[in-house]
Amino acid sequence: MKHNPITISLFRMLNERKVEYCVLRNYETLPESTGSSDLDIYVPTEDRITFTDILREVCEETGAVLVSYKEDEMCPQYTLCSCSSGLQIDLHDGSANHRTCVYIGDELIRNNTFVTEKGIRALSPEVDGMMCFLKEMLNNKKCRLEYCEKASMAISGKSDEEIEQILKAFSVSVRKRIVDTLRQKVFEESHIRNLGTEASSDLQTFGSRVLYWYGQIKKVKRFIKPLGYTIAFLGTDGAGKSTIIDRVMPVLEEAFHKGVTYEHMRPNYLPSLAVAMGKRSKDAPKEVCDNPHGGKTSGFFGSLMRISYYWLDYTFGYMMKVLRDKSLKNHVWIFDRYYYDYIFDPERACISLPGWVLKFYGLVAPEPDIVICLGADAEVIHDRKPELPVEEVKRQVKLLQEFSNKNKRAVWVDTGCSVEESVKSVMSALLEKMGKRFKGVL
Repeated sequence: MKHNPITISLFRMLNERKVEYCVLRNYETLPESTGSSDLDIYVPTEDRITFTDILREVCEETGAVLVSYKEDEMCPQYTLCSCSSGLQIDLHDGSANHRTCVYIGDELIRNNTFVTEKGIRALSPEVDGMMCFLKEMLNNKKCRLEYCEKASMAISGKSDEEIEQILKAFSVSVRKRIVDTLRQKVFEESHIRNLGTEASSDLQTFGSRVLYWYGQIKKVKRFIKPLGYTIAFLGTDGAGKSTIIDRVMPVLEEAFHKGVTYEHMRPNYLPSLAVAMGKRSKDAPKEVCDNPHGGKTSGFFGSLMRISYYWLDYTFGYMMKVLRDKSLKNHVWIFDRYYYDYIFDPERACISLPGWVLKFYGLVAPEPDIVICLGADAEVIHDRKPELPVEEVKRQVKLLQEFSNKNKRAVWVDTGCSVEESVKSVMSALLEKMGKRFKGVL
C-alpha cells in the first residue's frame, strides 16, 4: 500500500491539537492512506478554524498545494495535491445535511465516535451505515445494496427509542416507512426512489428551500472561477507526452478523487469525421500511425469542412461535455494535443489552409486552463521517435517554445532529461498554476 504523506501529516496534527474530529467512513487504511477514496470527516464548529490552520501547515510540511476549493457553509470541499500524492476532503461541519436540512445531528455523531487501533477517531459502523443510506437515498433517490444492508444492520436489535433518536429529523410517518423498509429489506429501485422523494420533501421547509435555491444560484460564479481544470499537453512525437501523462494522471486522480478524464486532441463529443461519414465503424480500433504526414491532404473546401467540423466540437462539444463538468465539479480534463496542433502541424490532420484561417477558428475555440509544452533537442526527440524529419521536429519545437513564451497559460518543460525529472517539472508547473486560483483560501 502506497503511503500518503498528506494524510499521515494531517492526522498527526489533528491528534496533537486534540481536535474532536470523526472520520465518517473508509477509515480502515488511515492514517497511511485513504485507500483510493476521498476523506469524509466531521469537525465540530468550534474546531473549524483550527482545522483550516492545520491544512495550511500540512501543505507547508508536505509541499502540497490547495488546487480546488468548493465553498459550502455546511460541507466545504478541499482538494490538496503535491508532486507525488493528493487528497480530497469533504468537511462536514457539525452534522450531515440534505439541502440545508440536518438529518444526522452533532450529538449523535459525537456519541458514536470510537478510536481505532491506529489512533483514528471514527464513526461507529452502525451510525455510518445509516448515514450512508440516508445520504444516497435523499440526494440520489437510489442507494447501493451495500449501504442498504449496513443500514438494515444498524437498526437490528435497537429499541424504538434508540431508532427515534437516530431518525428524529423525520416525521413519525416517514420514520416508520424508513424503518419498515430496512427491517423488511425492501430495496427495489422504485421503492427507494419513492421513499427518497417522500423523505426529502418531509425534511424541507419553505425557508430551507429558499436557502437551497439561493445556494444553487450562487454556483453560477463557478463558471468564472471553476472548481476543475482543462490541461493540454503539446509536443512533437517523441517529446514524451504519453509517458508523462501516464505518470501524472494517477497523482491527479488521487487528488481529484478519480475525477480525471483523458481525451485525445479534442472533446470528442462529436465522432471522428471517418465515423460521421460512414467510412469507419465507431467501435473499430484505430490504426497505429507511424507516418503522421503520410495521409492525403484535403483540398481547400475539404480542409475547410474538416476544420469547421473540428471547431464545432471545440465549441459546442466543449460546452456540452467539458465546461459544465469542470466548472461545477472539481474534475480535470487532460487533452493529449489540442487545437493548437492544427496551427503548428496542419499536415498531420490532412488540412491545407492559410495560417490566418486556422488562427481565426482558434480565436473562438476555448483555451485550456493550463498548457504544458514538452520538447527537447530535435536530435534527441528524433532518436526516440524518427517519424518526422529532424528539420520538421526543429520547426515544431521552435514554434512551441515561442508559443509558451507568449501565452500566459503555457509552460515550457524540457524533456531532454530523465523521465523522473521531467515528471517532477511538469507536476511543479501544474501545482504552481493551479495554486494561483485558490491562493488565500487557507
